[in-house]
Amino acid sequence: MAKSKFTVQIVENREVAKDTFLFKMHLLGQRIDPKPGQFLELVCSPATLLNRPFSIHYFYDDKKHIKILFRNIGNGTDFLSKKAVGDYTEFYGPFGKGFSINKKDKNIAIIAGGIGYAPMVFLIKELLKQKNLSNLDVFYGNKHKDDFVEFWRLNNNKLRFFLSTDNGSVGEKGFITDVFYKYLKKKEGSFDRIYTCGPVKMMKKISEISSDFKIPAEGSFESRFGCGFGVCLGCSFKLKTGDCVKVCKDGPVFDLEKIDWSQIIEE
Repeated sequence: MAKSKFTVQIVENREVAKDTFLFKMHLLGQRIDPKPGQFLELVCSPATLLNRPFSIHYFYDDKKHIKILFRNIGNGTDFLSKKAVGDYTEFYGPFGKGFSINKKDKNIAIIAGGIGYAPMVFLIKELLKQKNLSNLDVFYGNKHKDDFVEFWRLNNNKLRFFLSTDNGSVGEKGFITDVFYKYLKKKEGSFDRIYTCGPVKMMKKISEISSDFKIPAEGSFESRFGCGFGVCLGCSFKLKTGDCVKVCKDGPVFDLEKIDWSQIIEE
């Protein structure tokens, strides 16, 4: 697979939550057409030999800037977190299968856990453009209040946020999947579609809930890639059909109903 490489300039790099950085890049007149759920591979040399994949956090309508959101957890992300405004960096992409958007959907739920919030802002932006949309409910969970990224910057009368933390420091105490399940049980009617991203254990639970309530659900998998284009098999898993798929090439977004969860190691 041919890779498109872009040299871009950093115009913003700041810590927006505990060990979590917002990275805004100017495309310098280069044209890309990303879709929500797709990812970029950023060059982190000389800190790492391999590139690092990051979900597209936001893409501006003027098509001049693009953002990623990442947590500083290793050499590659530490290298990026120290980049200065005005520096240049490189990325390949955009890659992967993104979220599908059905223009007929009126009521939509998004469930994000931790850094799984990263691909959701771009998705929220595009969903809010849909004329048939009535309600967009975002269920966002973290371990602690300091882990939340600036969700309050999103403001729309169709958009609502429901929060949870493991220790109860913000929102309800407990898992965001429990908050979502209780909401479904109480709410009259249902959602037309669910989108989710977060730890595997969380997305597996969402798959069970969506199956029980018969709601179509798509999930974006957070996975470290080796090659990033389907050769090394390091990000592969099986579907219920027995077919082997790769997160980098066939995803990162998958229909949760089709996944053989017994073959996936929970985080």
